[in-house]
Amino acid sequence: MYDLVTNLGPENYEILVAVGTDGNGLFTKMLEARRIKTRIIKNLRRSIRPGYDFKAIKEVRNLITEFIPDILFLNSPKAGVIGSLAARKFPLVKVIYRNGGWAFNDPAPWLVRWLYIGIEKFTANYKDHIIVNNQKEFEDAKRLKIKPRISLEKIYNGILAQKLDFLPRELAREELNKKFAQDKLTAKTKVVGLIANFYGQKGIADLIQAATEFKNRADIKVVIIGDGMNRAKFEKMISHLNLEDQVFLTGTLENAYRVLKAFDIFAFPSHKEGFPWAVLEAMAAKLPIIATPVGAIPEMITDQENGLIVPVNRPRILGRKILSLIESDRDRLELGIQAHQTVLFKFSQETMLKKIEGFLA
Repeated sequence: MYDLVTNLGPENYEILVAVGTDGNGLFTKMLEARRIKTRIIKNLRRSIRPGYDFKAIKEVRNLITEFIPDILFLNSPKAGVIGSLAARKFPLVKVIYRNGGWAFNDPAPWLVRWLYIGIEKFTANYKDHIIVNNQKEFEDAKRLKIKPRISLEKIYNGILAQKLDFLPRELAREELNKKFAQDKLTAKTKVVGLIANFYGQKGIADLIQAATEFKNRADIKVVIIGDGMNRAKFEKMISHLNLEDQVFLTGTLENAYRVLKAFDIFAFPSHKEGFPWAVLEAMAAKLPIIATPVGAIPEMITDQENGLIVPVNRPRILGRKILSLIESDRDRLELGIQAHQTVLFKFSQETMLKKIEGFLA
């Protein structure tokens, strides 16, 4: 979203970005620094909360009345529902829904998933275009007959790899060491890293469990950058497995991608994804990646060519793959180079922005 709104020409577009209250405010600060107007929707929350949700619909409806947009561009399943229902009374407003991952693919009881499918099918009637970012999500929509008024499209996420200002390896490790009571990462340490919000579907527990496969290796450390409601659970798990000297949770880190070169391996054992930006950034940083085949990852990573694929929820296999890759400098280097080439030629920001802007005309 940030890439899109900061690359649209101000001579052609007047932009207002409205967000919910669950974030830490960093996104709006970044936008305001670029002189992009923002607005807080006080009742928009990530989880389903009917009392707040009906109020959020009214807030968005009032915002449309006030701002009088030509286009309502919705991101995330929750915003897609709230925004499209709010726009029902404004037939001249074009509604575009960019879905980062169907909520009904999250691990959940079948009744909850069925409910999410029903909501997506119903609210599709009030959306002109739905954009998904990977083939599986596209096929899911076709199979389940999630039909917008005009078109269903697939547009890959893209990144401007050449302009990412990664810190050099030594400086990146210095930045991470500031998060610890003493220096945990030396020049000789092999670091397995992950950047993720602490949601259950991110597979963070699997990565922690995987570390038991190399528990006797003091030279291997796992660094997880991020935070969230599950932090206490993960800290307890680390303590229970006696991994306090091997697995470290740094908390949130502004512009976390900048320290990616501190890692030797990027592990991404997610249970559910759309098209993960963190993996794109790791590929741009020339890191070898070990990931699970969920969402768009099979379209990003080809096993043994530009990364390694491991089964979902199989921490022992993940741990063994990490250990084998740690032992081969040549494999890490080759996989990292091929990952970088994939980003340059397949997932460019220019292509993504050009395709999305085509729907704004």
